[in-house]
Amino acid sequence: MNSTTLRRWLRWSLEGRYQWGYSSSSTGRYGNQSLYVHIYPPDTPRKLRRCAHLARIWLPISAVSTLGTASIVVTLIEVSLLTASIGPAVLLLLAWIALVQVAAPINSRLATSSAWKSLISPNLDDEITFDQLHTTVYRLQEAERQVERGEISQREYHRRWSKAFAGL
Repeated sequence: MNSTTLRRWLRWSLEGRYQWGYSSSSTGRYGNQSLYVHIYPPDTPRKLRRCAHLARIWLPISAVSTLGTASIVVTLIEVSLLTASIGPAVLLLLAWIALVQVAAPINSRLATSSAWKSLISPNLDDEITFDQLHTTVYRLQEAERQVERGEISQREYHRRWSKAFAGL
């Protein structure tokens, strides 16, 4: 693994894949598609975006960390798994509460939108809304890739991010 890949992986772990925010999509059993988009305000400092991202993914990370730590304690000291997990669980819960508090200002200004479309009962308005939101996500992802490759300036990237944020 080269240093560029390592730096990118560390940045993604701390901030998420995209600076602008995140999106998720799913396809249901009968082909229904849903799309959720969350865009951070473009003027948000990097540290706050990191806190917001970590607060969002903290609970699964802390559960794994608690079990890992408790397993090690159980092998070193003769205590039950429940007893060994209480201390780490409390500390990680307090850390999550602190992250949520720090991230509250950014999360209160987050631009969010969702759209869905159905294959069973198609609705033209729903499909148009879905396609527009999908295009917004695609453009933001493409802008992120372009700025990483040096094809566009940071200024142009922030212009596109601001436009998408204002459009939600």
